[in-house]
Amino acid sequence: MFSKLVVILVAAVAIGAAQLDLRHQRLEAMHDMAQLHVGMDAARRQMWDLQVRIASHTQPDTLREAIARARLDLQPIDPTPVPSPPAVAHRDSR
Repeated sequence: MFSKLVVILVAAVAIGAAQLDLRHQRLEAMHDMAQLHVGMDAARRQMWDLQVRIASHTQPDTLREAIARARLDLQPIDPTPVPSPPAVAHRDSR
């Protein structure tokens, strides 16, 4: 009887320790994900800042003159329409 109690107690302690380890790993993973998100936000803000700086230094008239001087044949970009998803036939479930 005593040996069964010891085995159950050891098993419960082992399960508890494993659960604590899994929780710790989950917290570490969440922390790493948060750090990555912070880095992604910083990179996105830096990209936006660079886009604003480029846009502020690019005047349409100056750009047209540079294109004409370089004799480039540039055409406007037309966005391609996104095709609609195919229709799904609904089936009667009987």
